[in-house]
Amino acid sequence: MSSLTLLTDLYQLTMAYGYWKQDKADQQSAFHLFFRSNPFHGGYVVATGLQPALELIRDLCFQADDQPALGGVYKLGAIQSNNGTWLPKIKLSEQPIKTSTPGILQVRRYFDDEGNATADVIWNELEPLPTPCKVIDPFDPSICREMHDSMAFEDLLKPAIRNGKVLNQFPSLHSIRTRTSQQLQKFHSSVLRFDNPQKYSVGLEHGLHDLKLRLVKQSRQIK
Repeated sequence: MSSLTLLTDLYQLTMAYGYWKQDKADQQSAFHLFFRSNPFHGGYVVATGLQPALELIRDLCFQADDQPALGGVYKLGAIQSNNGTWLPKIKLSEQPIKTSTPGILQVRRYFDDEGNATADVIWNELEPLPTPCKVIDPFDPSICREMHDSMAFEDLLKPAIRNGKVLNQFPSLHSIRTRTSQQLQKFHSSVLRFDNPQKYSVGLEHGLHDLKLRLVKQSRQIK
C-alpha cells in the first residue's frame, strides 16, 4: 500500500512534532481512529481489521512514490561515537553511481582569474583540505585537475538545521531567484549553451576519493 502520509491533517503532524519536542517520542500512547463521514458516500461501514491502520502508523513517512517532488533520499555519511569521534560511513549499491560518499560533505566552487566558475570540488569537512587540491572525476579516476591555493573559491553548502533547531531564517523566493541568476552569470557561456556544451568539472577531492574507495573495498572484503 502506498504511503498516505501526505493525506494526514497538518494538525496531526503538528501535534506529533510537539510530543517529539517534549521528549515523549518513546512513551506509549493510545490512538483513536475515526472518520467524519462514511467512505464512498455509503450508508454504512464494515470494519475488517486494524492492519491498514497499523500500517499507516508504522509506515508514516514522506516518499517519492506519492509525491515526486519529495524524491530526495537521506543516506548516512558519518556517525559520531560516544567519545565524540566522527566515523565515516558508506552505503553500497549494485549500481556504482548509487554508492554513497562518506563523510561530512561540503562543496567548494573555484573561480579563475576572470571570475568564471571553473570547478566544483566535493570534500570531507572531517579532514583538512590540502593545497593544492586535486580533483578526481568520479566517473573516470584517470582525469585529475589541481586547484591552487591562489584561486578564489566559495563554499556552497550552508547548514540550515542542527540539533533540531533552525539556524538561519530561510531566504525569500526573491533572494533565491536573485542568487541563482548571479551564480549563472559566473559560468562561461560555453558551459551554458544548449548545443554541444563544454563539460563543467565536478569531482571528489583526492583524499575523499581514496577514502570512499577504501571503504568500498572493506565493505566488500576486497584486499
